[in-house]
Amino acid sequence: MIYTYYPMNGISNKVFHIVHCRAAKKTGDFDKNEVKEFKWISRREIQEMINDGQLADGFSLTALLLYLTSC
Repeated sequence: MIYTYYPMNGISNKVFHIVHCRAAKKTGDFDKNEVKEFKWISRREIQEMINDGQLADGFSLTALLLYLTSC
């Protein structure tokens, strides 16, 4: 586990667990109402997306920046 945090401390009991793992294979389909697309990207591509302002979601940015600083 990389990190556990409460993104809305004092407002909600929501807790996020950031983990680093390797996927072995696809095991099922995702909810098409929840996920527009998915793909594997490299660490370099993550950094480029952040630098280019392509990622604006605070929850995603927090998780990805914790990942980038932990590896």
